[in-house]
Amino acid sequence: MNPVRNSGPCDLQPSGALNPVEDILTSNPALDGTEEQRGIIANGVKERDTGGSIREGPELVIFIDGASRGNPGRAGAGVHIANREGKRISGTGRYLGQKTNNEAEYEALLLGLQEAKRLAGKVIRIFTDSELVERQVKGIYRVKELHLKILHGKAMEKIKEFASFEIRSIPRKENHEADLLANQAIERGMLREREKGGEGKEMAAPRHRPQKEVTGGRKVRAPQGRVVRNTDGPVSKEAG
Repeated sequence: MNPVRNSGPCDLQPSGALNPVEDILTSNPALDGTEEQRGIIANGVKERDTGGSIREGPELVIFIDGASRGNPGRAGAGVHIANREGKRISGTGRYLGQKTNNEAEYEALLLGLQEAKRLAGKVIRIFTDSELVERQVKGIYRVKELHLKILHGKAMEKIKEFASFEIRSIPRKENHEADLLANQAIERGMLREREKGGEGKEMAAPRHRPQKEVTGGRKVRAPQGRVVRNTDGPVSKEAG
């Protein structure tokens, strides 16, 4: 069952239904007690806890999204993190500059893993609206593009740092918090670029110099008066 979230930024609890986070995690075999059932879903990565239960530590539910305006174009990553009960823990967005949509989705995954590490999470559940990222992380799809191979490799290394990991794709409409954070990051980045670009143009404004005109391969300086182009003959100057 995919989690269904309402329009509230922090509330993941739909009316008249079970808590979607609880519903997902209750049916997740990685939560059961046997060694076989505690195998991590992501690409054969196993829990490193050799005891009879998952290693103690915060359990985080992480919604990620990458957005690109142009593909490639200005891009952003958004991460919305909640606990098992659906209470918001944190939300962050990052401007990525010029990226493709798939690059932005992987950057969002890396940002989510980074935030989970910062919050000392041990058990993490990732929800993304990118089926490509989900299936490549699980090993169902091959990663062919070199630039995505690099990002995929970074993500798989970071995943090994957690006791338990799961990733699942969801419809875009159920990922609106992370989507909002990604697009807000793009807007902030574009604003900074415009401000920086305006300052740069102002600083680079050239000093006033007498106008030049090129005719027949010759540059003619006119410190006084104006230059009149005669297409049939040489350049002549009229006194002002």
